[in-house]
Amino acid sequence: MRLRPHHILSLGALLTLGSMAEAQTATARAAQTAPNPLSDAAQASASESVQPRWSPEEGEAIELLRSLRRKVRPSDDELALRLARPGERIVPLLFEVLATRRVPVADPVSAAGSVPPAVAAVAAPQILSEIQEDIVLLALAQLEREPVLAHATAAIRADATLARRGAALACIGAVGGANDLLQLFELALAAAETRPEKNLERALRRAVSTLIGRDPRTLEQLVSLRRITRAELMPVLVEAVGAAKDPRGLAYLSEVAYWSEGLILPVMSQVPLLGPSGDEAIDAAIKVRMRPYLDESRPGPCCAAILALTALGDEDSIAELIELLPSESAGLRENAHWALKKLTGLTLAGSPEAWRRWHQGELFWMLRQKPKEFQRLKESQAGLVAAALREILPHPLARRELASALPDLLKSSFPSLRVLACRTLSNLAAKDAVEKLVWALEDPVPEVSQAAHAALRKLTRLDLPREPLAWQSATGTEPRGTEL
Repeated sequence: MRLRPHHILSLGALLTLGSMAEAQTATARAAQTAPNPLSDAAQASASESVQPRWSPEEGEAIELLRSLRRKVRPSDDELALRLARPGERIVPLLFEVLATRRVPVADPVSAAGSVPPAVAAVAAPQILSEIQEDIVLLALAQLEREPVLAHATAAIRADATLARRGAALACIGAVGGANDLLQLFELALAAAETRPEKNLERALRRAVSTLIGRDPRTLEQLVSLRRITRAELMPVLVEAVGAAKDPRGLAYLSEVAYWSEGLILPVMSQVPLLGPSGDEAIDAAIKVRMRPYLDESRPGPCCAAILALTALGDEDSIAELIELLPSESAGLRENAHWALKKLTGLTLAGSPEAWRRWHQGELFWMLRQKPKEFQRLKESQAGLVAAALREILPHPLARRELASALPDLLKSSFPSLRVLACRTLSNLAAKDAVEKLVWALEDPVPEVSQAAHAALRKLTRLDLPREPLAWQSATGTEPRGTEL
C-alpha cells in the first residue's frame, strides 16, 4: 500500500512509539550480562556480507555525488536535474544519504579491504559535504511531493531515530509547503522532549527558510501558528525567518518581539537581514518595541537595537543615538556614530555637541520651514519648484516625505522638472517610485525617458534596454493608465 502525505500528520505518535521502542531495546541490552566474542565476530562477518548492492541508477547517482569533491563541475541546477532523473526511484537513496550524512560507495566490493590502502581510501564512504547536501535537496525539489513525503513517513514509521527525523525534516523542506509547518515542528521536537537536538535544530532552520522562499503563505502561517508553537522552537524559527531574507518576515519577528520578551535579542539580530517590510504599521510596531533597548547599561541588546533600527531607517531614534555618543563603551560610541551617519547621510565627527546642534536646527526647520517648502513643490512655475527642491534636499529628515512627493512632479508640464524628479528620486534611492519611473519611460521627451531609464537602472540594478515593456515585465508594473 502506498503511503499518502497526510499520514505524516501522525508523526507525534510515531515519535512517541519510537521512544518507547528505544527504551525497550535499552532494557534488553542491559539484560545481557556477558559479551559473546563469537557472536560479535559472526555479526561483523554478516554485516560485511550484506553490504548494499545498488541499482545502476543509484550507482550513477552515487558517482555523481562523489564527483562533487572535484573543483571543476557543472552548475548546481544541472547536477540536480541529473540526480533527479530517475524520479521517485532515487528517493530511498537520497533519504539514506541525508540520514547517515554519508555518500556511500557505488561498488561495495572496492571498499571491502581486498584492494591496496590508497585505492580503499578513495573508495571509502564520504562524509556528506555542504555542497553535496545542497545538490541532494535541489534534486528532491525537482521530484513530485507525494513520493518524497510518503517515503519520509514510512522511514519514520519504521524507526524514528534522530538521524531519520533530520532526513525527514530535510525532505519536507525540499518539497513541502506552508501547510507542512506543524509536521516540521513535530519532527524537530517530540511531545516528550524538552529541547530540540542540535542537528534537528539545523534541519528545521533550513527547512523553514526554504519553505519561506518557495511558498509565500509560509510567513502568514508562521504568524497564525505562533500561539501554539512550542517555546523551545521559537529561537530556531526566528533564525529561519532571518535566513530567508524576505522583508515580509518582519511581521513574524514583530509578533515574537511583542509576545516573547525573552527573544527580543534574537529578533533584533535578524532584523538587519530583512530590512523594512513595506508595511508602515508593521515597521512602526517593531521600531517602538526596539527603541527602549538603546540603553548603554545593556551593551549587548543596545548594539543589536542600533543595527536593527538603522536597518529600518528609524529617524525617530536619532535623539537616543546622539545620547550614546559620550558612552564609556567604545563599541557603543562607534556603532551610534555609524548609525547617525547612515540615517542622515551626514559626515559629522563623533562629537555629541555637533550632533545635538544639527538635530535641534533640523527639528526647528521641520517645524517652521518644511510645510512652506513642500507647498512650493506644487507651484506651476518651474523656478519656484526647483528652488523648493534645493531648499529641501539638504535636510535628511525631510527626504522620506520628499521621495513620496516627487512622483507628482513626473506629471509636470515642464520637461526640465520631470528630468529633475527622475534624478532626485534616483539620488534618494526611492525604490517605491519604480512603478512611476517605468511609466516615465514612455515620456515623449527623450531627455525625460533617458533620465527615468538611468534612475531605474540605479534603483533596481537591472541592466535592461530603454524599452517600457521589458521594464514592466521585470518589475511587475502594470501598463500605464491615465495617472501619468
